[in-house]
Amino acid sequence: KYGQLMAQLGEMVFQEQHPQVQVNDQDTTPKLMAEAHPLRILIVEDNIVNQVLATKLLEKLGYKPDKAANGLEAVHALGLKHYDLILMDVQMPEMDGLEATRQIRKGLPKERQPYIIAMTANALKGDREVCLKAGMNDYVSKPIVFEEIRNSIKRVK
Repeated sequence: KYGQLMAQLGEMVFQEQHPQVQVNDQDTTPKLMAEAHPLRILIVEDNIVNQVLATKLLEKLGYKPDKAANGLEAVHALGLKHYDLILMDVQMPEMDGLEATRQIRKGLPKERQPYIIAMTANALKGDREVCLKAGMNDYVSKPIVFEEIRNSIKRVK
């Protein structure tokens, strides 16, 4: 079912249609969130459809994220540029999100540590705890819900 849903969402994105999003924001409009809360964001996702969907959600908030296809690329990117926030897929080839997070936590000084939000389709009991134990700060399940990601971004300091 998840695969079918992602395929349908991917078709909507590529046809420039978007899932209906209800935004009830009293303090700022979605476009102004990036202005009020500027962040350098990296999306780490091996599935191109999921990557495009996450990018579209962030663009609705005014962000222009960079992208990496796996944990190895993410670790490399952090050696080149500082990111405030990483949306990290958990299951990826080369290096999964858990190991990438462990390496980031061990390898970067405290002042360069990004806020890491796990993105996973697994959403099984105990998955959140595994992600937090690996060093991730937050957890959202796929498919990503606009309000969930927006609320998670608000927690980034």
